[in-house]
Amino acid sequence: MSTGNRGRRRQAGATLISQMVGMLISMLALLACVALHKNLMQVSVQAKSDALLDRQIASALLQMQYELHNAGLGLPTASASDVVVAESGSVSSLYWRYVDGGVYRCRGFREDSYIEADTNITGRRLVELVAPNNCDALVDLTGLAWQAQTILGEFRNQQAALLRFSVAQASCTPYGLGVATDHFQVRVRAASSAGLAGGAVTPTEYSYCLTNTHLST
Repeated sequence: MSTGNRGRRRQAGATLISQMVGMLISMLALLACVALHKNLMQVSVQAKSDALLDRQIASALLQMQYELHNAGLGLPTASASDVVVAESGSVSSLYWRYVDGGVYRCRGFREDSYIEADTNITGRRLVELVAPNNCDALVDLTGLAWQAQTILGEFRNQQAALLRFSVAQASCTPYGLGVATDHFQVRVRAASSAGLAGGAVTPTEYSYCLTNTHLST
């Protein structure tokens, strides 16, 4: 074969440019997979965090319901000063009194903010309160020196108020069973993870019929 024919022979195989293009496509595909995996992990973590918050709120409100059964116990008649809601900024409080063995007891709940001392993480919490002194039939419940007794729930990394209390007279019965009669009724509007994330979700409302509050006729 002549030298001229060898010079005109076409080269076979992959060129350097085609290899570089292939590597670039592979790297882009790998980066896309990594980004997708990261997004899926973030969604999974957020979903678990949201579910935890909703469970914590429901659990705290269930414990609150048990304690509220004492409200008005032992009082001949209950008035608006015996079950009181107080609002101060983002702090919402609920106070009530009852009689136990001839002794007046004052109890309450408060949702406020807190800071973890070791991590400086902030959040909201629901606290059960007790007024160890000066509780009687006439004292203004909002003026007592309240002390935290039990933390019913801590909601980490939450800045906005989660709960709002209200009290009104209503014809009600516990759990919707039996014949409804007039009592005080506590209503709690509770935020949800979906609502906190910006979704158009109506806050869940819980109603507690205080059957030991006997209203004057």
